[in-house]
Amino acid sequence: MQNITLEYIVSLFSASYDAIFKELSTICNEHTATLSSFSQKILHGKFKSYYGVQNIIDEILKSNTYSPREKELLIKGMICYVVIENANSGEYKKITNNIYAQFIDRLHIVFKNVENREQEYFIRCHDRLLKDVGVATKKLISCRLLLFDLTAIPRRYILSSPKLILFLVTMGGYTNILEDHLDDEYLAEFSEKGWEHSHLLLAEYLQAHPSIRGMSAKSWFYDPELKRVTPHLTFLADMRLQNGAKRFKMETSQSDFSNALAKSKSRRALWEKGQYTPQGYMLLWPAKDVISWAKKVVTKHEQAQA
Repeated sequence: MQNITLEYIVSLFSASYDAIFKELSTICNEHTATLSSFSQKILHGKFKSYYGVQNIIDEILKSNTYSPREKELLIKGMICYVVIENANSGEYKKITNNIYAQFIDRLHIVFKNVENREQEYFIRCHDRLLKDVGVATKKLISCRLLLFDLTAIPRRYILSSPKLILFLVTMGGYTNILEDHLDDEYLAEFSEKGWEHSHLLLAEYLQAHPSIRGMSAKSWFYDPELKRVTPHLTFLADMRLQNGAKRFKMETSQSDFSNALAKSKSRRALWEKGQYTPQGYMLLWPAKDVISWAKKVVTKHEQAQA
C-alpha cells in the first residue's frame, strides 16, 4: 500500500475540480453555475450524504439539458467536491492506523476513477461509481476485497426464517450490522490470503466500534452446493462458518442466479443439465466471534515469524 496522505489526495481532487470547472466554463457559463449550485447544496449539508449525492447524480442523468460529456463532467465535479468538503470539515477521521490507511488507499482509487474511467462509467451510473460515492461519503467502509455498509437485516428475511430470528436474538438484535459487498477494485487479491486480510481489517473496525453486532453476507457464494460444483470457492463461507458464523437459506434473487452462471462455463453446463440450481444463502457472523478469530490468526502469524 502506498504511503499517501489525505492532504495529497485532497490536492489531487482540488486540481481535478478546477479543471472540470474550467472545461464547463468553455462549454457554457450556465453549467459552471449549475456545478456551483450543486456544490453549495453539498457545502450546506443537505446533500452531503450518500443518498444526497445520489439524488444529485440522478437529477443530472435524467436531465435533457446536458450532453453526455456535460453529464460526465458534472458527476465528476460532484464527487471531487464531496471529497474536498468532507476532508476540510474533518469528516475523514482516523479510526485505527490500518483502517485509515486502507481508506486513503481506496479514496486514491476514487480519484483515479474520476480521472481515467470512460464516459459510460459515469453516465450509466455503474455499480462501481456508486461504490466510489459510498467511499467518498463514508457510507461504505473499505476492507480491501470487501466494502461494508452499516445496515439492518431486512424484515422479510427475518420473518422467513425462525432460526434466523433466534440467532439474531443471540446477537442482540437485527440492526447495527455490517453488510458486505465485494469490491471489484481489489479483485486481484481474490484468494484465501486476501479474504483473510480483509476480515482482519473488519475485526479491527469492529473492535473500535463495540455497538456493531456483527456482519452479514447474502450471496450464491454461500450455497453448500459449492463444495460440489465449485470447490475452490468454498473458502468464502468456510472461514466464517468454522469460526462462529451461521448460514441461513434465503430467497434466491435474480442477481444470485445470473452471477452464479455468468462467469463459469462449468456451473452453467451443470445448470443446463439440471444438475445445479443457484441458491441464495445468508451468513451472519457475530462481532465477538470475528474478533476472536482475528486474535487467533494474528497470534498464529506472530508465532510463525518468531
